[in-house]
This record gives sequence, C-alpha cells and structure tokens, in this order.
Amino acid sequence: MKGQLSLFQSDFIKDIDCTKDTPVIYGKPDRAIYGKGVRIKPRVLGRIDSEHMKKIYLEELLPLEEYDLVTILLSGGKDSIACYYKLLELGVPKEKMEFWHHDIDGGHPCRRMDWRCTQNYVKSFADAEEVPLRLSWRVNGFFGELYRIGASEPVE
Repeated sequence: MKGQLSLFQSDFIKDIDCTKDTPVIYGKPDRAIYGKGVRIKPRVLGRIDSEHMKKIYLEELLPLEEYDLVTILLSGGKDSIACYYKLLELGVPKEKMEFWHHDIDGGHPCRRMDWRCTQNYVKSFADAEEVPLRLSWRVNGFFGELYRIGASEPVE
C-alpha cells in the first residue's frame, strides 16, 4: 500500500487465518524428542526462595516417554491449547494424553466466572482432537466457596 504505514510484515498471519495447519513462519518447530530419553529443563529458573520451594523444585523432568499419562490442564485459552500442540510437536502420542478442565462455576446455570461457552468449547475441542476429557467443579461453584461458612464443598 503506497503512502500508508503498514504495521505488519507482508507474511504476517492474522488471527482469523490461523488454523492448526498454519505453517510456522517465524522461529522453527522443535524436533520430536519422545522416545529418545531427552530430559526437559526449564528455560527460566523457578522459585527457590523458601525451604518448601527448594524441596519441591524440579531441575529437570523425566523423559516424556517415562510418564504413563500426560495431563493437560485445559482452560480453553491459548496457553493450554498451545501446550497441547507443543506436546504433539515433541512427539507425545495422543493415547498418553488427557485433558482436565475445572469448571469454576460448577455447571451452575447462573454463570458468573466462566464464559457460558467454555464448557462446550473444551468438550468440542477434546472430541475433535480425540483426547479424553475430565471435568471437575466445586459443588456450588465459585460463589458457594466465596460465601461459605466452615469446610469447603466437595469437588465433583
């Protein structure tokens, strides 16, 4: 566009055009490491500012193939979806994955914390990807916990 400022490079992909089949333009895809005994180390050092955090801090993970099940805590947002696709890129088979979604409102019809579409979205995503989905919620939802007196309600 002559005479106009273009904010994006010509090969920039707009959100509306993105699919799971969109090729990587910037950066490079990781190589598959599943089955090769590679240990994953964090790129950023975690918290070790207390004795408790020092005890539970993991300097590296076991190789991915040593886990019986890889659970993805699926909120339905871009980070958890990206985590799932990253694990696929690293070679983790779908048969070893499971999605877990915690419904903040507990499926209550008067939703206040979750988007109304979230539960159907994560179910549809899990069905489309053919990965098992587990749902959990606290009885009486977020506001039941907020206004409770005494012990927490059970998790369903």
